[in-house]
Amino acid sequence: MSSTIFRSPATSPTTPVTPQAPADKAVPRGTSEVEPPFTDYESQKGHPFLVDHYELGSSWDMGDMYSEAFAPEVDSINTYLKHAMDKGEVNNTVESVKNELKRIEKMINVRKDQRKAVKIGLVAEYVNFILKSENIKKESAKYGMI
Repeated sequence: MSSTIFRSPATSPTTPVTPQAPADKAVPRGTSEVEPPFTDYESQKGHPFLVDHYELGSSWDMGDMYSEAFAPEVDSINTYLKHAMDKGEVNNTVESVKNELKRIEKMINVRKDQRKAVKIGLVAEYVNFILKSENIKKESAKYGMI
């Protein structure tokens, strides 16, 4: 049995092969548009996300002598969404905000054929109600009434 010879493993010099594009073909650099987080949307795009979501255009904050257009509604909805993010109910992504707005619109029976002004007004009033009720709960707990 001592005459058994084992083969030793053959080692071949391996050089890492890196794939390279041919020099005559230029590789196109793709421009990928990554959606900014909801909280940074306004600083990067120059207007709040809700302006794009509800397609308000450039007239959303142009106040005239009769009204302030949609600025108060946009502010109240943004306040609610940031509050929900602070509580951990909504992620800080545009997709999560879209889903939350869709959920709210479904809850308050907003129809797809309603005008933008009606939609944003209904959502703004609903979130104001939610924020007020949250404040009442917080104040009640603060004074030990719950």
